[in-house]
Amino acid sequence: LTVSWVDDQRPVRWVLRDPSLVPETVRERVQASVVVVERVPLGGRAGEARVVIRQDFTTGELVDQVVLGPGMALDQPGVAEATAAARARLREQVGLT
Repeated sequence: LTVSWVDDQRPVRWVLRDPSLVPETVRERVQASVVVVERVPLGGRAGEARVVIRQDFTTGELVDQVVLGPGMALDQPGVAEATAAARARLREQVGLT
């Protein structure tokens, strides 16, 4: 099982010796944390980004997150502006403004 993090930490690889439900459980918990998500098309071959509001199950706090597509960076033309606008919209929707 390889876990990739959205905050640029190195991926982690876990070796599971016995068949288990760990991968499905991890995916289910990650998906369950999503409160709202907006896909942000970036035109052309740039692809898209996702802006996500998640609930931290430990604290109950809502946190926002920008997930860029492969090979994308916030310093590419239009990316920071488009994701910031989507982030502001979602934060307003959930009362984080």
